[in-house]
Amino acid sequence: MAVREYEYEPINGLPENLPEGESIVWQGAPRWTALANRVFQVRTLALYFAALIGIHVV
Repeated sequence: MAVREYEYEPINGLPENLPEGESIVWQGAPRWTALANRVFQVRTLALYFAALIGIHVV
């Protein structure tokens, strides 16, 4: 079985080694909770709907 170019990565996520003198500072993925809070304002929406439910109950 031949190795195709996408089956081997010397550094996870990179197709080849880094040039001399360079280094990886950070490599990872965002937490989905932080992304949801910032992009979709999940906490604000939750507070809004909680207030709507609270007003409806009273």
